[in-house]
Amino acid sequence: MAEIKKKVLSVTLGLVFTWLVVSIYFYSQHLIVIKEYPLYTRAETEDALIILKNVVAYNYKTNYSFINHESPWYWKVAMKINNPRIQRIFISTCFFYSRPYIFDPEKRTVKLQGLIAFKNVDQNNSDSLFEDNPFKVNLYGDFDASLTDGSGASSSGNSNIMYFEVHGDEVLLNNNHVFKAVIKDSQTGQVIKELPFKPDWRYSIYNFWQSKPEKYGFKPGLAVDRFINLVERENYAAAANCLHYKRKDVFPWTNLDSELLASPHTLSKYYVGDYLDYKNVFAADILFFKPGRQALSQGDEFARQTIFLIDNYGQWKIIDAAPCVKTAKEQA
Repeated sequence: MAEIKKKVLSVTLGLVFTWLVVSIYFYSQHLIVIKEYPLYTRAETEDALIILKNVVAYNYKTNYSFINHESPWYWKVAMKINNPRIQRIFISTCFFYSRPYIFDPEKRTVKLQGLIAFKNVDQNNSDSLFEDNPFKVNLYGDFDASLTDGSGASSSGNSNIMYFEVHGDEVLLNNNHVFKAVIKDSQTGQVIKELPFKPDWRYSIYNFWQSKPEKYGFKPGLAVDRFINLVERENYAAAANCLHYKRKDVFPWTNLDSELLASPHTLSKYYVGDYLDYKNVFAADILFFKPGRQALSQGDEFARQTIFLIDNYGQWKIIDAAPCVKTAKEQA
């Protein structure tokens, strides 16, 4: 009997050890390192303002693409599970014990990201943002070798702001020591601005339980969201850190209502231009909706409030909050 217990214990310990080794291996397959170098430079024409925000580098590619409908096998199985809780557990477990990324020990994907604000485009009629882009942006390495050969862009509705990135794959970073961001006129090819730099990389490590950073994590709306959340919780000391230093003593806190900010709301972000004593000001309209609405669509809000902010050496800083305005929906 004692021998049987020893064998059972040995087998159990062996299985546990094997499970731990396998789990550690698959845990390592979810560890990704993203290098980032905050970059601050801007170029301006009569029609637009461009702000370069950061350079990002990483050495992995996703092992499958939902865009190409190449979803992993377990999604098909999960669709047949009716219990939502069991379905989530099944998907999470299968995802953990998978190899979602392909790593390259030498080559990197490099991205240069930023935004373009169109001065003469109405944010309520912004369908032509991509066609009106007056800039061409590239990132160069040593010996003026271009590191980027692709691009992408994004813009939300009712906005005159376009977020963009230029990227290059299979870049040997060790062979490039000095970088240069170049902004050109897309029509004439004339160089508008050059920014040589030697990046002092900032490393961030993400694992299975951590979400990767947003693609365009420098959007002004994210800064406004953080500010709103702090005011909603009445944490005014922390909220004051979101303000421009020149506005801390004169900021109109009385225009903000923490109870109202707790209402369902969305943000509409856009470029303003000159406001108060500041140039190149951005704004976010907070659109408030009645609780219980299924869809939060612009035009159905019962009130709105505008937050103004500027890009202060790479950081968004809030400079003003206009009084809340009731809309016709509230008055009806």
